[in-house]
Amino acid sequence: MGTPEVVGAPTYRAHRAVIFAIAQLSCVTESAAQLNMKAVFLHVLGDALGSVVVIISALLIKFIEADWKYRIDPVLRFLLHHLSLSLCFHYVRY
Repeated sequence: MGTPEVVGAPTYRAHRAVIFAIAQLSCVTESAAQLNMKAVFLHVLGDALGSVVVIISALLIKFIEADWKYRIDPVLRFLLHHLSLSLCFHYVRY
């Protein structure tokens, strides 16, 4: 005959389920923290690239003598936003 169970005492199966649930939650928060750090990095990178685009646009507008020189800034901004949106959608997918 098996060992008698004490009424109200947790079983081994219940302990294992709780440990598994805690492990799953810790994995979720670790993954979310990594995703948040990637988002912060992309935000800072976007700000830095925005500053670089402004400087490049200003220099090109100042030194180029052409009719289309004022279209440089919107085109470079469009390219920057396209790059940042494509990177954001890549991480939102996860």
